[in-house]
Amino acid sequence: MARKSIEEVKRELDALNIKYADDMPYAKLCELLNAAVKPTVETFDEEAIRQEAERKARIEAEAKAKVEAEMKAQNAVSGRKLSPEEIAVKNDPLIEVRFTNIESPGVALSFTYGGKRFELDDGQVVKLPVCVVNHLNNLRIPVRKYDENAPSGQQTVVTGMRNRFSCQPVNLKPQMVG
Repeated sequence: MARKSIEEVKRELDALNIKYADDMPYAKLCELLNAAVKPTVETFDEEAIRQEAERKARIEAEAKAKVEAEMKAQNAVSGRKLSPEEIAVKNDPLIEVRFTNIESPGVALSFTYGGKRFELDDGQVVKLPVCVVNHLNNLRIPVRKYDENAPSGQQTVVTGMRNRFSCQPVNLKPQMVG
């Protein structure tokens, strides 16, 4: 970025109606200009941050109200409360994924999540609710190794975690990311 001339700095100070001495050094003029411009930038950033926080809070409140309304409606119909998982399975968008059974390759998986039964074959491409995909991708088992230098003798230590299953998106739409 090119350095501004003293005349350019003085013109900008004049445009902002900031008083200065004619014999003031260039560095002091730049300090005056930076001090005048900086609060405007910070105020804008603070305002943008506040607006974004309000927008996120409004979206969360709307989602919470929707879930609560769904729970009340279902409770009135069935006489029992729906769990958050049941509501998520019902309301979450479907995403097309390739299911992989890492723990037992080639073996089918049957499970119930949110009151709904799922049957998945290893390598199968299937449409699942986002909450189920997240659930399967977050199931992990600890990886252990023996630590022979432990003060109490040989003992196992957890060195990491290994995924049990993998659900990789086949055709991910941009609005579902993030």
